[in-house]
Amino acid sequence: MTAVLKNALDYAYQAWRRKPVGFLGYGGVGGARAVEQVRMVTSQLQMAPLSGGVAITMPEMMAVSKGDKQLSDYDYLNDAAKTTIKDLLWWTKALKRAREAAE
Repeated sequence: MTAVLKNALDYAYQAWRRKPVGFLGYGGVGGARAVEQVRMVTSQLQMAPLSGGVAITMPEMMAVSKGDKQLSDYDYLNDAAKTTIKDLLWWTKALKRAREAAE
């Protein structure tokens, strides 16, 4: 995780607290490891990290960066993104109701 991202998460702790967070990683194994690290940090900041997410692997990333393909060409990425957004919306509504009930 970059220092800038960690600083932003720490600085805005109160704004992020008890809110869901989804993840998109890209690249080789480093993308997956970065998501793991951010997921651990967000759980300690009392955020609600989603278990799923979007993982763009190196071959797809290289094809897109060369201009040979677009992310929308990969059905599995579209499906993962739709599922992540659907889950994020569900958790957003559920946690908002819970926060309001606790006030």
